Amino acid sequence: MKKIYDIFKSQKLGIIVGFTVTGLLIIGSLIMNFQPQQYMGLSGEDISFFFSHKKPIHAWFYLLFIACIFYGINAFLCTLDSIIRKAKGGIKKIPLYGASIVHIGFIITLIAHLIGGLYSFTEPPVSVADEWTDLGGVEMKVTDLKTSSYPNGMPKIIEASVAVRKDGIEFSDTLGYNNPVLLQHGILEVLMRDYGWIASSVVLKVDDRICT
Repeated sequence: MKKIYDIFKSQKLGIIVGFTVTGLLIIGSLIMNFQPQQYMGLSGEDISFFFSHKKPIHAWFYLLFIACIFYGINAFLCTLDSIIRKAKGGIKKIPLYGASIVHIGFIITLIAHLIGGLYSFTEPPVSVADEWTDLGGVEMKVTDLKTSSYPNGMPKIIEASVAVRKDGIEFSDTLGYNNPVLLQHGILEVLMRDYGWIASSVVLKVDDRICT
């Protein structure tokens, strides 16, 4: 039993798993970038998507999930071992426990993301324009929209100013790519689902004349 404990709390295991997590994240990012059609419906922290749509192409995520569990166990045991050794050594200065406190915060964050990812859910997409739209207990409308694109039409900046109304209280917020509108202290998250492409130019043909 002690041998298993020593293996799981070893620094070597932490380094190996850490590099494994990094590598799998890189692989996953590339796959998601080049095969976006395989990830339609995935949004926010809703990792239950991968368990509802089991496919070989998601193998990188399943390995990542296991690696993160090992990483969490390793971090917990390393932190526990460090605290026990310092306590037995009679160390009472709180600053000397700083690294352990940071590790505890990391572990709590990891667990919170795991629970949130497994038990969160995504509602069907809703189109919001300049009229009040019901999002299920919350109303929203767009008050302004700023866009810019690269020469090839790929979006550069997509930013929508929105008005939100809940329980008779109205306030303003900004919705953009990787910038969701958070409600109920983060329990409800409104995401920009698709930011599309913007035409770099328009070609018109009128009476055999071509205008750009």
